[in-house]
Amino acid sequence: LLSTTIQTCDADRLLQVHGAWGTALADILKKCSTSLTPQGAATPQPSSAAALVVAVSAALRHLFTRLHEFLDVGGIRRDASALASRTAGIVTPMLAAALQPNVNAGPVCVSLLRLVTALLRTLPTALRHHAPGLEQALAAIVAAPTRSSSSSS
Repeated sequence: LLSTTIQTCDADRLLQVHGAWGTALADILKKCSTSLTPQGAATPQPSSAAALVVAVSAALRHLFTRLHEFLDVGGIRRDASALASRTAGIVTPMLAAALQPNVNAGPVCVSLLRLVTALLRTLPTALRHHAPGLEQALAAIVAAPTRSSSSSS
């Protein structure tokens, strides 16, 4: 619902509430990140948790996409950069954890990759502190064997 609201609300409203919405979405994503643990003790994600990560990632992606056109408005670039950096800090370990062998996180991984793409398009410099971790996670995703739901012999 918030994703649709972000896409359709007028510019004045978006500029008033982007900080609160972005913070709330980042907080939810942070709570969801405990479904995936980077220490290899990952457990299969409940479908509701995975669906929530996908929805929150989409909402954040739409928020950053909309904010891109307002980066020259006073204070928006600063606020959006802080949120982008925080979001990257949450997403990076989630991407790494999605590669654990017993995690079925295909849709989650795709939604997180789309979010990272939006962050890079909107505020690439805000991610520079997270570049090594993102590069490592992205390289691992590219190098990972594809998973299949059926076994082939």
